[in-house]
Amino acid sequence: MLTHRNITFQAAAVCAYLENRATDVIMNPLPLAFAYGLSQLMTAFHAGAHAGAGAIVRLSWRDARHHGACSASPGFPLVPTMATVLLQQDMQKRRFPDLRYITNAAAALSTSKIRRLREAFPGVRMYSMYGLTECRVCLPAAQPVGCAAGISGHSHSWY
Repeated sequence: MLTHRNITFQAAAVCAYLENRATDVIMNPLPLAFAYGLSQLMTAFHAGAHAGAGAIVRLSWRDARHHGACSASPGFPLVPTMATVLLQQDMQKRRFPDLRYITNAAAALSTSKIRRLREAFPGVRMYSMYGLTECRVCLPAAQPVGCAAGISGHSHSWY
């Protein structure tokens, strides 16, 4: 049996890793029944940040923007299906000026999706959280390091 300390440790580790702050609005377009969605909420609580919770039913950049309290969200958690739908839209019209990072879980993003997300959001860090939703107690304490696109299963930044 695990105690609540596992949840608080995971929230603290991810919060430190992603550099979340109390002034942030953590966007959460994912269902809370999904561990990755619940993790967004726990991370926001740990940071003392505001949390936008609830699944986006009709996925569009406009919906995502509204979900993240317009432009105040530092991060956008994705799963590959969401990335596919969002990347089919006109990326030139979409701006999230406060976006600092994009995270991904559920499955690895393809190299082409990573490339297109990088093009759409220059300067935004991208983190693979794939695998961490299944084994939260294995979060590394070290800061991310750059690595080649397409590597999955490890928590790292793709810049």
